[in-house]
Amino acid sequence: FYRTVTGPMTAGGVATLTLTERYLYGPKLTKPGSAHNLPHLGKGLRWLDENFKLYDDSDTTADWFYYMWTIQRVGQATGYRTFNGIDWFRQVTAEMLNRQQPDGLWQDPSGKQGKLLSTGFALLYLSSALEPIAVAKIRFDGNWNNRPHDLWNFVDHASDRYEVPTTWQVADLSQPVYQLMDSPLLYLASDE
Repeated sequence: FYRTVTGPMTAGGVATLTLTERYLYGPKLTKPGSAHNLPHLGKGLRWLDENFKLYDDSDTTADWFYYMWTIQRVGQATGYRTFNGIDWFRQVTAEMLNRQQPDGLWQDPSGKQGKLLSTGFALLYLSSALEPIAVAKIRFDGNWNNRPHDLWNFVDHASDRYEVPTTWQVADLSQPVYQLMDSPLLYLASDE
């Protein structure tokens, strides 16, 4: 049990490490050539990017709504639009809305969690699902993320300045054009 790696707990750990790194090293991570200072954060992101599943994952059945909420937190903090090739924003939001029951509540697929807990995490997820994407950072082969907190700082500043919550994402030029058009700006950064 203690050695089992699960999606919900990994996402929760990565969300916590992302915030920890931001508060401990935030200003240093905007300088050219900086990289994540917490090695476990990078390891957790890689695990999520290789193992995230939306459906039929036995580890996530009871904690599905918690898992999707933590994936959203990780996605918004790191800018990752996809994990394991799954567009978490579009697909999770659609699935979340499809899972709402006629009485307006949500229930986890296993039935182990109560409606109150499932509904709470569903509402937490949906409450920030409408934040517009202000800018997309282009990921490419090479040192594309040498300033890991640059866009996080930018959208924080823009959100405060214009009093409208905004977010950012990581984009690949191989993504469909409609996904790239979700953002009015594409940003390319490198150490070269």
